Amino acid sequence: MKRFGSDNLRIPKFQKPVYVVAGGMTDYRKKYPEKATEELICEAFKMAVEESDLKVDMAELKGMVNFCVYSQFADHFGDQLLAEARAHDALGLDPIGNIGVKTGGATGGSAVLAGAMAIASGYATCVPVIGWERMDEVGTREGNAYTLRTADRRNMEILLLPNETEKTYQNHTKDWPGFTTFLATRMAAYYAYHAAGIVDPVEELDLLETHDAFTISDVQTYGDIGLRPYGQERDFIDSGDAYFGGKLPTNLSGGLIGTMHSVGATGIMQIVEIMWQLQGKWAKYHAVPEMWSRFGKTKPEDFENLQVPDAEKGCAISHAGTGSHVTCAILEKP
Repeated sequence: MKRFGSDNLRIPKFQKPVYVVAGGMTDYRKKYPEKATEELICEAFKMAVEESDLKVDMAELKGMVNFCVYSQFADHFGDQLLAEARAHDALGLDPIGNIGVKTGGATGGSAVLAGAMAIASGYATCVPVIGWERMDEVGTREGNAYTLRTADRRNMEILLLPNETEKTYQNHTKDWPGFTTFLATRMAAYYAYHAAGIVDPVEELDLLETHDAFTISDVQTYGDIGLRPYGQERDFIDSGDAYFGGKLPTNLSGGLIGTMHSVGATGIMQIVEIMWQLQGKWAKYHAVPEMWSRFGKTKPEDFENLQVPDAEKGCAISHAGTGSHVTCAILEKP
């Protein structure tokens, strides 16, 4: 049986506070042949700087940057090695130090974590985190052939989250983590909840973004991050807690299925969506007809404003589809 060592469950602690202040996006499309990747990256960066009430212009912002993190899952999807170097040049940030991050479906979340750690450690003070995925160079069949390994499922005792006790699972008879849970997700939630002081996620969080690239991975997450005990995940939906107006509205962005899961950008998108909610600006970026027309679309007549009233805390789960990498980010309104 797998057992943790003495320091395996050490709770992470930032040495300095980290603030997420602005974000920008392009629209998601199956193909974008009329624009190069670098053009789309520059458009999103421009939106983040000029439409987020930063009160600094582009030149001033670039003068503040002292490290960059780039997020792209697969070079072969876009037929371009070291694409982060091209993006860095296009943004005019060369020769500022930068790294590229690749952790499967969790690439965006891992990139945000890398940027946060750079600031929290004192290494940097202003870190743009930029993600994309160009997936029109590789067909679906070929793309599916590049499978990450399935994360190991070594039998072990259930790692308890702050809202659970041994009694929670006293009648639990299945091996854990088994094949229907992601140990990496529970580990990420364990670290994040303790670091952020979260005891009861359903009661203390105001909104959630999960990695629902597949419906089952969404349901798995409800148990893995302690929204319901294992075996009772369905109740999170049936109770109404997951819906807008419920205790913990989930995937108000449309989720990965709704936004097409542009792998390298997805985890960053989740963070930006939560940030806009905490800033009370969700409608500014989603409900304004001009924003729809910018991307060649028409705002639906039955559009509903999904701004969560008085949102204070949000959580984003980003994971590789096989459970090999998972991040859990918790944002709190200052």
